[in-house]
Amino acid sequence: YKLVTGVQTCALPILKGAVGLGVVYGIAILSQAAGLIKAYPDVVERAKLVLAFKKSTGLSILYGSPDKLDGGIPTYVMWRIMGTLIVIAAIWAITVTTRLMRGDEELGRHELVLSKNTTPLRITLNVVAAISTALGIQLAIMSLITMGSNTAKGVSFSIGDAVLLSATILAGAILFGGISMLTSQLYASRRRAALSASVVLMIMFVLRGAIGINKDLSWARFISPLTWLEN
Repeated sequence: YKLVTGVQTCALPILKGAVGLGVVYGIAILSQAAGLIKAYPDVVERAKLVLAFKKSTGLSILYGSPDKLDGGIPTYVMWRIMGTLIVIAAIWAITVTTRLMRGDEELGRHELVLSKNTTPLRITLNVVAAISTALGIQLAIMSLITMGSNTAKGVSFSIGDAVLLSATILAGAILFGGISMLTSQLYASRRRAALSASVVLMIMFVLRGAIGINKDLSWARFISPLTWLEN
């Protein structure tokens, strides 16, 4: 009962934002799929578009390598938005994790929380459960909206494609939620914990961009978790 109550206390402040982001993610997927079909309804036209993308250095920096584009709707959507949404999901995870892990301490409420017959371990478990609940809600919302894009002519996401795309985006939140938990243990202030996790994200983002524009760095895909997720 105490664990459930603690999870509710941690989850309630972040659920509204989690639901909103889930809707935004889903709409982004929907709009990209519908927009591509409307602008390039013909397979030949989409093939030409793919060639143009593969020659663009700027797009490779922003979205990652376009080498796997084949003109299909799912692969285009995955490439076009996944790199961006993974970063947004990571920023959200850094923000809420450090807030839940270090927010009470910054506001001077940590001792008050501990006085309510709880322990630091239980607090950490509450945070993990709360973030997991939020991510589960986001996954469901994103998958449903992605499946809803099938109402557009020419768009065909299977249930597996929708769930996989949504889960891959949210994997960025899981990864940086874990990193934020680590930095929250290393630093006493929320600001320093969030800054340290953000620096890690920035390094990974820059490395991903370098890999996208320089084929000689393809071996570095095994270094940056952002490229792991995109693969």
